[in-house]
Amino acid sequence: MLAGDKAAKSILLLNSYSQGYTWTDSLTNGVIRTAKLYPNITLHIKYLNSKKFGQSRFEVEKKYLQEKYTGISFQGVIVTDNDALDFAIKYRDELFPNIPVVFAGISNPKDYHLEEYDFYGFEENINFEGNVELVRRLLPQSKKILVITDNTTTGNILHAKMDEIQKTMNDFTIEYPKIIDEETICAMSSDSQYDAINYFTVSQDKNGEIINNEELFAKVRSISNVPVFYDDITFLGKGIIGGMYNNGAVHGTAAFHLLLKIMESDDRTSFKHINSCGHQFFFDQN
Repeated sequence: MLAGDKAAKSILLLNSYSQGYTWTDSLTNGVIRTAKLYPNITLHIKYLNSKKFGQSRFEVEKKYLQEKYTGISFQGVIVTDNDALDFAIKYRDELFPNIPVVFAGISNPKDYHLEEYDFYGFEENINFEGNVELVRRLLPQSKKILVITDNTTTGNILHAKMDEIQKTMNDFTIEYPKIIDEETICAMSSDSQYDAINYFTVSQDKNGEIINNEELFAKVRSISNVPVFYDDITFLGKGIIGGMYNNGAVHGTAAFHLLLKIMESDDRTSFKHINSCGHQFFFDQN
């Protein structure tokens, strides 16, 4: 879409998670900031809150969208993270027929048959291998790390990535508990157990209940006697060494710009289904 195109347009931003979740807020801010440059575009935002409900409320959310947006025609849709992409694929014919969909924050886009859909977007490349190499460069004597994550959709994708990387390593061990509980946390106090901890955002406890990620991280950091790495800049200055992270605002901006180009194009064969925004390093020099 060119800046001079004054035709009124409506775009739906469908987020997997809830408002207040750092990654989602960052993505959303990138989309909103860019949408403000186009006064002819109306942006509608919906949160699926799948960190709490998983995909169990998809049918309810579908009916909600059908009722709320009766009479509104969307010219494009942006979905963030895997659950929203799954939702868009499942209800595409009912909710978004013949409408281009752009995704952001998808950890495993190659697992989707995107060529079958009019879907394009950006991979949230967790780049766990890069995070492991960062630990090994900074701690060359390290032999074992503990990875903290959960069993949400993204957590399970990370588990699979770790399993694949572990198969390629003979001199380095990656451990990750399937359940985060008091026993797991207490084990972090032993100097001999692990050489480092790689922490990824945790949203659920072992029962699937929402937990306070900031409180859990503070507890892990206080009890651990080894360096802690993180994949989000949010906790910089709170006891982490650093890490590699995806900038959500950059992904949101890129997704919006890509959607505008697709909406204006008569030939979409030149667009790649999967794109990348790259990573950034961050460190606490103290």
